[in-house]
Amino acid sequence: MSKNKITLDGFQFDGAARLPQYVELLRRESWVKYGETNNLYSSFQVYYQNVPIHRSCLQAKINGIQGKELTTEDPAHQELIMFANPNEDIYSLYKKLVKDYVVLGSFGVQVIRSNDGGIAHYYHTPIDKWRSGKAGEDDIVRDYYFCEQWDRHREPRYVPQRVAYFNMENTEDARQFYYYKDYEPNGQFYYGYPAYISAVPSLQLATEIINHHLTSVQNSMTPSMALSLVGEIPPAEERQNILDKLKMLYGGTNGQKFFLNFIESNEQKPQVDVIQPTTTDGLYENIDKLVTQNIITAHQITSPLLLGIRESGTSGLGSNKDEILVSYNHFINTSCKPVQRLI
Repeated sequence: MSKNKITLDGFQFDGAARLPQYVELLRRESWVKYGETNNLYSSFQVYYQNVPIHRSCLQAKINGIQGKELTTEDPAHQELIMFANPNEDIYSLYKKLVKDYVVLGSFGVQVIRSNDGGIAHYYHTPIDKWRSGKAGEDDIVRDYYFCEQWDRHREPRYVPQRVAYFNMENTEDARQFYYYKDYEPNGQFYYGYPAYISAVPSLQLATEIINHHLTSVQNSMTPSMALSLVGEIPPAEERQNILDKLKMLYGGTNGQKFFLNFIESNEQKPQVDVIQPTTTDGLYENIDKLVTQNIITAHQITSPLLLGIRESGTSGLGSNKDEILVSYNHFINTSCKPVQRLI
């Protein structure tokens, strides 16, 4: 019996986090892929759902842009904004476009043409379900593609539907699509970026910090089990089967970690030393402050007080009334009104 024959296997988490790649891919398909997996919009949605300070900034901006109502300068034209389609008025449509633009960086409207060549209805559909067609030699995109689930677009029920781009001179296509994005002087042609694009690394960092603390609490930052199987070491395939069964039993939703090793005698049991970090608390506190400041800056929030945030040890919101009013007016004029005019 060999005294040195030891086989050690482990179950651990995935590797380092990877930032999404903001690329436009022109392949053999009729549409242009947004990101390496054609699902870049989902990255923006994940940050919106999981980073509290980011969501607060976006909600403040959305509320400021949407306002309370939509009206016209000429009361005689007020009836024009009362009807976008049989189910909603223009203001209801406008609020959805605002949220798409602020969170995802672009928005789109389905336009239904009337028999006389005019416009009958406007409809909103989530912009993440649309992909751009390829531009012609004149750099004009003439068609867009709609799909409920782009990750399943090869299935018959999710085959992308072509829709012509909006053009008042086109009276043949009853259904047309208008797409808006900001111009980006960095080679990005088909799709738009949200205004907070510079904060994406900080948003990714914030997400990873939250996940790290959650996992640390669930696992107490140590492996939940170290298992040694004594006896004749089985073949590689059998060892893998044992490892898979243990994963199924002990690698549940909390993501527990364990060590598994096969040894021929008790004298070969491995020694497991758990290394406890000594500077984690201070490190993450500093990173959290930096991340928060980066996110607020990217959103053009002039003062954290607008979000109800104040530094510890400072006075309450009431004593900062002047700062809040000045910051709010600046926020409305620089971050909200430009988007209102645009849409």
